[in-house]
Amino acid sequence: MYFWLVDHVSKHPDGDPCFFVAILWSLWQSRNNLVFQNIKEINIAALMRARDMLLTRKLSLIASPMVPIGVCDKWMPLPTGWRKCDTDGAYDEFSGNNGAGFVMRNFSNTASFCACIVFEVDSAEEAEARDIWAALKKNVEQNLTHLIIESDAHILTNKFSADLFDGDSRTDAIFKDVQFFSSSLIACLFTFQPCICNSVANELALWAKTNNSIMYWSVSPIWMMSIVDGDH
Repeated sequence: MYFWLVDHVSKHPDGDPCFFVAILWSLWQSRNNLVFQNIKEINIAALMRARDMLLTRKLSLIASPMVPIGVCDKWMPLPTGWRKCDTDGAYDEFSGNNGAGFVMRNFSNTASFCACIVFEVDSAEEAEARDIWAALKKNVEQNLTHLIIESDAHILTNKFSADLFDGDSRTDAIFKDVQFFSSSLIACLFTFQPCICNSVANELALWAKTNNSIMYWSVSPIWMMSIVDGDH
């Protein structure tokens, strides 16, 4: 550790040592989960947890105008066979207008499916939950087996990651469907992704909310191509 983190000859670029230490911590947590709770985790779960910890920590830092903070400057390629789905929901508590959007990507970061959806909801959490539900349903319909769901709804991703699927009178059925869909996959991870790193899903959700329309694309819509191609 001294050689890789401290020695100036071998020291990695800024940011890499932090990720390395975060991975060590995440591996230790995986070990404890196995020893004390008999929970076996796959390797990508440890990597995603380490990245999420760094993203959350960087967002809490006080940004200086002289020192820019890069939160999502590096995209982590997925293992072959995995899909990543970024989701986001938008809700206006005064008008009741809402929208949701998600974008699916493969291991090469190519967008394979985009959606703009409008639901009958009465809270932002319900909009986020229904969007995750819709994304999971689409993956199950396409017979995909390994999926990462990314959302800026921290409370939901924490609950689902901990296998907590009890909701209130409006969300309980949705949560139970999320549990059913995710359990039908070989592997399904729920991870937190700050809104700043989730711009495509956010734009799709806002479009659905503004236009009160439902749209699906098997390829990126023309008006979203520049954002989709640049989003990580």
